[in-house]
Amino acid sequence: MNQRQLALFRRTHIGFVFQAYNLVPSMTVLDNVLLPLTLARRKADHGRLTALMARFRLNGHGRDAAGSLSGGEQQRVALMRTLVADPDVVFADEPTGALDRRTGQLVFDELRAFSRRPGKCVIVVTHDPGLAQQCDVIYTMRDGRFVMPVAPGSGEL
Repeated sequence: MNQRQLALFRRTHIGFVFQAYNLVPSMTVLDNVLLPLTLARRKADHGRLTALMARFRLNGHGRDAAGSLSGGEQQRVALMRTLVADPDVVFADEPTGALDRRTGQLVFDELRAFSRRPGKCVIVVTHDPGLAQQCDVIYTMRDGRFVMPVAPGSGEL
């Protein structure tokens, strides 16, 4: 594929939740969430968007500048932006890193629910052993190399 085809493939099939959020601080929360759909010239499912705003406890923040939110709120906006685009694969880098335990579990539950949909996959990178133990498959890295898979729930990390 050429660069344009690769970009279109990634935009359509792959979603990223970056540790640094990668939001546009001067844009509103809604504009940030809808950005991938806008770039792809796709229409938003406003019912789904409203439901996500409620589940991520961001009701009332739609018109706020993303840069005015707390780190945890920005992290949830970044996750919503990815989920609203409905990619086939989501790569999430420390998706709960800036969140308290309760909100982190809420975010993880959303990622797990997404991964249970047909044709969907979520790959999470985390330093949180409790979060890792809730995953279907666990790989660890030591000295830059993958270690054999760990059985979830085994307590081996």
